[in-house]
Amino acid sequence: MDNRKYSRRSFLDRSTRGLAAAGAMGIYGKLDLPEERVKHNSQKDIIFRDLGKTGVKLPIVSMGVMTATNPEVLVRAYEKGVRHFDTAELYQRGNSEKMIGDVINRMGVRDDVVISTKVWAISHNPKRRNEISNPSSPEKVRQYFIEDFEGCLERLKMDYVDILYQHNVTYDNSVNARVAMTNPGILEALEELKSTGRIKYTGATAHFNMASVLNEAARSGVFDVVQISYNFSMSDDDELKDAIKNAKDNKIGVVAMKTQTGGEGRDKTPINQTAVLKWVLRHEGVTTAIPGFTNFDHLDEDFSVASDLEYTSEEREFLESEDVIKKLDFCRQCSSCEDTCPRNADIPNLMRSHMYARKYGDFFEAKSTLKMGTENIISLYPCMECNECLAKCIRSVNISKNIEELKLLFA
Repeated sequence: MDNRKYSRRSFLDRSTRGLAAAGAMGIYGKLDLPEERVKHNSQKDIIFRDLGKTGVKLPIVSMGVMTATNPEVLVRAYEKGVRHFDTAELYQRGNSEKMIGDVINRMGVRDDVVISTKVWAISHNPKRRNEISNPSSPEKVRQYFIEDFEGCLERLKMDYVDILYQHNVTYDNSVNARVAMTNPGILEALEELKSTGRIKYTGATAHFNMASVLNEAARSGVFDVVQISYNFSMSDDDELKDAIKNAKDNKIGVVAMKTQTGGEGRDKTPINQTAVLKWVLRHEGVTTAIPGFTNFDHLDEDFSVASDLEYTSEEREFLESEDVIKKLDFCRQCSSCEDTCPRNADIPNLMRSHMYARKYGDFFEAKSTLKMGTENIISLYPCMECNECLAKCIRSVNISKNIEELKLLFA
């Protein structure tokens, strides 16, 4: 341990430095909202785009509420013009949904905002996987999917959500998008929830195999919205660009996440945040982005692009620099590295877990990702006896260093 470059303490210091900036109020902080702060911010120059075939128009910058813990940031976001707030059942163990519900209900603006949340497909749900002997049973899938979603409504204190996503339909690269997105139990659940008014629009999310998910949504016509990971590190992915265009042509709303390659990374690497966010939004097939700002400065920085997508000279210089992909340090989850590991470690999953810990400062999500739905931290097992990591990224991710940092945290 003494010989390692990154000690556990120094890693924790770096990973949590940004959390203090989120404000001392925390998730249970009191929301003191004077009436005059409820007024709408009518900035006419904000760029709006159609959310596919839904009839909804959204500002191109929305808010991902995965790690934000200060309710005042949500209030300020609404005041500036944000109208879409994105969360999920497992974010902050449900506290993300609770905070959103408290803020929106206190402000009395439910009809003015678009709220989205996510529920896991049954075969991938860490809460359910070991409870069902036959996880492919459509009736069980439908039952548990609806039960989980009803928990979302309870935490949000809402009668409906605008978008309900089937969470991470391509949980790993062995899952075919068409198989995941045509699960009869999920489709029955979504149809029931839509017909009863508990959801308005259906969606699916994906962290990898994004092109196949987008194309399946366009083919099937079942899903209204798809949320994908998309950022400048994917600038050479023509297949994904074509899939985004195909989705737009078929009136599928496309929401972009991971646009700045991960949460608090902005404080630790010299990344031009507005440059990479503009790059994503200059693709007109992308309806809106959901950067996960956690403080007022980051909110102001991100929302500054909502009315102007022209690059400044500094932004253009950053995007044209030779080492920009290395600076972003983002794992695209392509799985090309897996053949270079003699122990068959699930390296994409490890890199994703590292992103949550290192860039987001979200150790709960990092550990949950490592567990992969079991009671044991299995993703790190193949790495524990390796003195030298032989896995190599075909791009620029430092796999060895990232795995060493995960060992410091979770081994």
